[in-house]
Amino acid sequence: WPDKPVGHRERDGWVKAARALVFTGGRTAENATCHRLRLRDAALYRLPVVVDPYGASGDLVRALGIGPVADPDTPDALAGALLAATADGPPRTGYLTALDRAAGRFTLERTLRPLLAWLDTGHRAPDRNTPDLVRAVDGLLAAHPALTGPAPRLI
Repeated sequence: WPDKPVGHRERDGWVKAARALVFTGGRTAENATCHRLRLRDAALYRLPVVVDPYGASGDLVRALGIGPVADPDTPDALAGALLAATADGPPRTGYLTALDRAAGRFTLERTLRPLLAWLDTGHRAPDRNTPDLVRAVDGLLAAHPALTGPAPRLI
């Protein structure tokens, strides 16, 4: 394992040597509402994803079937998920097949072009600081107080 941050040029070698990608974090607002950018690496490198169940990334991985979803606070569940994603056999084969089907969802063309086209219009987000947005965020945080907790834990 590296004992310091891996440089961009070195990163490719580390990821190519991997059998799976692991993304775990905490119960935060960001985790609940956003997909992790590293999910794109799953398709790029054709690697199953082991992810926590706390939000949008876990929901997407589960829906696409591209890897197991496990609670990182439950060591046995996390260990089982890591084995399923990395050991040759039906679970890993299923994740790889699902990755092949889903790969087009993660291309820059699919994700970036619509954003760039919208940015070119010069408009701000239509819901920016509106009463509806403020109420929605306040409601989310009231319903799930753990989302205001500390930053995600990375392993």
